[in-house]
Amino acid sequence: MTGVTFRRCLRVYDGERRFAPVYDESARMRLGCQTVLIAAGQATDLSFLDAGGHDVEQFRPGWPKVDPQTLQTTAPGVFVAGDLAHGTRLIIDAVASGKKAARSVYEYVTGRRLAAEFLELFIPLVPYDREKGYETIPRVPIPTVAPEQRLADPARLVERGYDVDEARSEGSRCLDCGVTPVFDGTRCILCGGCVDVCPTLTLKIVPLRELASTPELQAAIAQALGPDADLEANSAIVKDEDRCIRCALCVMRCPVEAIAMERVRFTARWGEAQA
Repeated sequence: MTGVTFRRCLRVYDGERRFAPVYDESARMRLGCQTVLIAAGQATDLSFLDAGGHDVEQFRPGWPKVDPQTLQTTAPGVFVAGDLAHGTRLIIDAVASGKKAARSVYEYVTGRRLAAEFLELFIPLVPYDREKGYETIPRVPIPTVAPEQRLADPARLVERGYDVDEARSEGSRCLDCGVTPVFDGTRCILCGGCVDVCPTLTLKIVPLRELASTPELQAAIAQALGPDADLEANSAIVKDEDRCIRCALCVMRCPVEAIAMERVRFTARWGEAQA
């Protein structure tokens, strides 16, 4: 018979929503058991700073203070990225922070500021088709090894991963958010067919007066209808991106071809800012 000791957790995340658990060492509970399976995470190791990195301040052991804009620490010329900069997140966040830190390093070393040039492309997809019943394909759980195999070898990987057929099935569930119906307001006759046929109630036709006024919206209305547009007599199609399943039924229903399925591509090119 062995045992395991639990401590009461006072806090899981810090004020910036980073994983930073704090425990009450005075509140402990010990339970007897026969087997203990350890699910250990990863922790930072900044012990190398003891040999000469005392100018890198830490807001708590293992976590340096970082400027959220430049990812620079309190030590001049020392930058961090990934989990060490912002706590546990997705791998795509780690890649993005690595690029952000690289740009900061460039500006620090050269003294020249970088600026981004953004490019957005809309590529029409004709014809557009999806797998039959793709929105109802059930999720494929990741196969794992049996519990007795895990107990026999604690170092063994638990998840076996997908085979080819399982990976294809799981990948086919993707709604492909890079594809979206694009509306041509100059062709639309406000028949409401797209609203009626939408299976997820993604679309609505509403008077312009019901929309929350913003400078961007006012500029768009003025450009399309003139500065004295009647907000009650003119309408807009409102689309809820969270509901859209890219079925293209609105495209097929539109009698005037005012809607098209298009793939959106967005790129950012970084270069030295012009003086």
